[in-house]
Amino acid sequence: EYVKRTIGQAMPELLPRMSVVRNGVDTDYFQPGAPPTEPSGSTLRVLVMARLTKWKRVELAIEAAAATHVHLTIAGEGEERSALEGLASRLGARVPFLGRLADPRPALAACDVLMSTAQAEPLGLTALEAQASARPVIVGGSGGIGEVVLHERTGWVVKDETAPGFAEALRHAIQRRTERPSMGKAARAHGGDAGRSQAMCRAYGDRYRSLVKA
Repeated sequence: EYVKRTIGQAMPELLPRMSVVRNGVDTDYFQPGAPPTEPSGSTLRVLVMARLTKWKRVELAIEAAAATHVHLTIAGEGEERSALEGLASRLGARVPFLGRLADPRPALAACDVLMSTAQAEPLGLTALEAQASARPVIVGGSGGIGEVVLHERTGWVVKDETAPGFAEALRHAIQRRTERPSMGKAARAHGGDAGRSQAMCRAYGDRYRSLVKA
């Protein structure tokens, strides 16, 4: 709906003719993995999967992780990588940078929570992939990504999109440690309903059939 609203602001005459079909993910490919092993005293394991570019605001994830002492892993490449590595070093945060992953499933299986700090993300496929993998997600409230997350049921939608705001969401995830597996199951069920690629294809078929009939 965010993309529809944005286009509608520029071209309101198109709104009556517009409908929304969300992108989907292959929920057969992205399957729930076993919860990662959690030694006594271990900390929250957070994954960011994103292109390392300005508008993804990955620096907020690093700053929030440093403030909460969680274990952050970053997967992705981009022109901001060296600056982000420097920031992590200055903050004393031990952040592995994995680069671009051909197969993100092992990284998803190894994390407790996926986080997206992108600014006005139109949708956010990584949030759908994580939920399909039965992992709760933390996302910013701007853009459309918040539309695919059920706040405090499949993850957390952060309205205060600052490093302290994301840090507060991480603290919630830490505090709800025993609830995270059930949130992951809810995320998988939600992703199966709202994020399945088959649902996307059916919706496109319905739209095309309606055009033919018209």
